[in-house]
Amino acid sequence: DVRQKDRLLDITPLDRDCLSYFVFSLDGKIRPNPQKTIEEQAKAQDTINKLNLNIYKLKNRRSQILQDTYNWLQQYRDITSLKKLLIKDKNGHFVPFYFVPLHYYGII
Repeated sequence: DVRQKDRLLDITPLDRDCLSYFVFSLDGKIRPNPQKTIEEQAKAQDTINKLNLNIYKLKNRRSQILQDTYNWLQQYRDITSLKKLLIKDKNGHFVPFYFVPLHYYGII
């Protein structure tokens, strides 16, 4: 990644508990999880900074999927239906940013 360059990350998507270090807000911003230790929060913030995870484009995409999910929930009132986001399409891909609403609503 251009932003990361050759800098090592303390938290990577390859970590099984990667998402547990972060929380998402409705505006799409990603922040360190306040339930983690101060050291873990610092690692999360460092990762956010190194990867520039709060640029407008990424925040907008996360915010949009959260808004779409909220609208879905208002219509269908069934949070378990969000598990459909865990199903890959015919090409073997997840919906972009699928993990944001799943994490936000505590499904993963």
